[in-house]
Amino acid sequence: MRKFYFDTALTASPNALPSLLAFADPHRITYGSDFPYADPATAAHFAGNLQSYPLDDTTRRAIHTDNALKLFPRFATALALRNAPWVAQDRISQTERAR
Repeated sequence: MRKFYFDTALTASPNALPSLLAFADPHRITYGSDFPYADPATAAHFAGNLQSYPLDDTTRRAIHTDNALKLFPRFATALALRNAPWVAQDRISQTERAR
């Protein structure tokens, strides 16, 4: 079970989140909101719970961003293109040269 991936959709409550963190590898937990199936107020409530939960910076960043980018590397490229196109273009060029 520790090789499964989990998300925080509707589980970032004071009761559920400690259990999830104790059970699952924190590098296999990703942020989730269940939007659009959960109404915006509910999604915002659980997002706030996650934000206020005492996590170290590395774990928080992993759950919010890094774990998903490792799981879906093409999104990492797209995000890099949007935020720093010169860095992403260099990475794409390196990948193309390696082929």
